Amino acid sequence: MKLTDRTIAALKPHPTKREDHYDDLVKGLAIRVNRSNKSWVLRYREHIEDPSGNFVAGRRQVRWTLGTYPALSLASARTKAQRALADLKTKGIDPAVGKREARHTQSFGELAADYMERHAKPRKKSWKEDQRKLNADVLPHWAHRHVKAITRRDVHDLLDRVVDRGKPVMANRVQAVVSRVFKYGIDRGWLDSSPAAGISKQPETSRERVLTHAELTELWRVLEAVRTGTGVTDDHRASPLSPMLARGLQMMLRTASRGGEIFSMRWDDVDETKEWWTIPGAQAKNGVPHRVPLTTAALALIAEARADGSGPSGWVFAGPRGGTLKDKARKVVSGLRHAGLLTGDYTRHDFRRTVATSMEGMGITTSTIAKLMNHVEAGPRATHVYARHPYDTEKRQALEAWGRHLDALIHGITSARIVPFRQ
Repeated sequence: MKLTDRTIAALKPHPTKREDHYDDLVKGLAIRVNRSNKSWVLRYREHIEDPSGNFVAGRRQVRWTLGTYPALSLASARTKAQRALADLKTKGIDPAVGKREARHTQSFGELAADYMERHAKPRKKSWKEDQRKLNADVLPHWAHRHVKAITRRDVHDLLDRVVDRGKPVMANRVQAVVSRVFKYGIDRGWLDSSPAAGISKQPETSRERVLTHAELTELWRVLEAVRTGTGVTDDHRASPLSPMLARGLQMMLRTASRGGEIFSMRWDDVDETKEWWTIPGAQAKNGVPHRVPLTTAALALIAEARADGSGPSGWVFAGPRGGTLKDKARKVVSGLRHAGLLTGDYTRHDFRRTVATSMEGMGITTSTIAKLMNHVEAGPRATHVYARHPYDTEKRQALEAWGRHLDALIHGITSARIVPFRQ
C-alpha cells in the first residue's frame, strides 16, 4: 500500500495478532501494528559473496526492526531502509547482524526496556508488575551495567538485598522477572547464558489466612461507615479510602471476585435487568470469560455506584475524575490498618479465601465453589471439552446463601453460625 502519515494513523491493531503493512516505495519495508505500538520492520534475504566478489541474495530471510513510529518518521524509515539495503547489496553488510553485535556492549537497562516493549507489554496482562519490580529492585543497581558483565554473584547480591529487607517472597518475584529478562536476552542474541539460571529460591509457604467472624464484622463496619458517606468510623478517625473504594471492597465480599476484576468492571459488562456481570477473558486472571450472578445486595452497590458515578469513563467503580481505582485499591486494607481502623494481619487477597472457606463449611460443593471462583479444574482434557455445564443456578444459590450468612454476621444474629447448605 502507499504509506502516508494519514494512512498509518488510520491503521488499527488486530484483536488477536500483529499485522505488517508493506510500503510500495521501498521493497521489504513495512509498518508493524500490534496492540501496544507501531514499529518499522524491514524484510530482506541475506547476501552471500560469490566467487567473483559480488554479493548475491541467499535463501535465508531476515527481519530487522528499525524503530517505533512516530519516533522514527515515515521519511526517516525509508531513508534508513534504503541505506541498509544498499550496504547489503554492495558491501554484504547485514544490518540485523550489526545490530546484534552492537548489543554485546549494551546495558541491562536497555535490555530490560526492550523486554518490556517487545515481550511483556504485548503478551502479559501483569506487565506493570514486571516494570514495578525492575524499577524498585533491579534498575537502581544494574541500569548501566553491561549485560554480559553481570555475574552469578551479582544476582545473589541483588536478591540478598531484598531478603535483608525482610522480603524473602519478594526476592523470589524479583528473581523470576530477572530470569525472564535474561531469557529474553538469550533468545534475542544479547547474551549467551543467564547468570540467574539454577539459583535456588527462598522457601515459601502457601498462604492460608482466613478472616475470623470478628475480623469480617469489623471490616464491614469500617467499609459501611465510609460507604454511607460519613467518611469516618465510630471513633472519629479519618479513613484513607473513598466511598467508591469501600463499595468495591464490599462488592469483593459479596461476589467472591478478585479485586483486579472488581475495579476493572465496566458498565458494558453488567446486565442489571438479568442480574449478571460478565467478566471478559481479557480481564479474568486465567483468560477465561466468567459470569457472576448479581444478588440483590450486589445490585444495590452497583446502583449506588451509578448514582455516584464520575464521568463517562465506563468504569463502574470509578475514581473522582472517572478513572480506574485499580491501583489505589491494591493496598487499601493495609492503609486502613495503618490508620488504626482495622486489626489483624489479613490482606485484600484473603477475602476470596474467606468466602470460599465459609461456603465449604456451609456444605456448598467444591465444584460449585470452583466455578464461582472461575478456577480451571484439573483432569482429563476431554472432560473439559465436553463438560460445558455453566453452573449458573448453583452459583447464584451459593452467593445468595453466602449473602444471608454475611448479613447475619454483620447484624449480630446468633444464627450466623455455619449451617448446612441445601442444594
